[in-house]
Amino acid sequence: MHKTRLIGVVSSTVVSALGKDNKIYKVGDAIYLGKNNIKHMKQRHSKTFNKYCSKLSQIISEPDYVGINNEDNSLEYVKIFNDHVKLVVRIAGDEKLYIRSMYTVYQSRTEFFIKSGRLKLLTKLI
Repeated sequence: MHKTRLIGVVSSTVVSALGKDNKIYKVGDAIYLGKNNIKHMKQRHSKTFNKYCSKLSQIISEPDYVGINNEDNSLEYVKIFNDHVKLVVRIAGDEKLYIRSMYTVYQSRTEFFIKSGRLKLLTKLI
């Protein structure tokens, strides 16, 4: 595997769904996966990474929900398979977007973030 790999881009649907909450992410912004990101996910969330690493591009191109974490301005993609899989994207020091983490969350956690307005439904928009 190359040191850094292009996984996908921020879509116009995602930017539209984020609306006024988004002051950072632009249509067409490239999203990368680096060697250190893979290492982090394997160490912290190995079961999720092993099960869903082949789905990274799909999560970015066909998310069910997206949102922004106001604490660190990370972009969050949620895709529902058998699990609710959250993919966290952040801007790194080189000003590029990288997948920082991927892990599963309980359905109730996803529902909480929907009710709070942090996650926006995309399934019906795509």
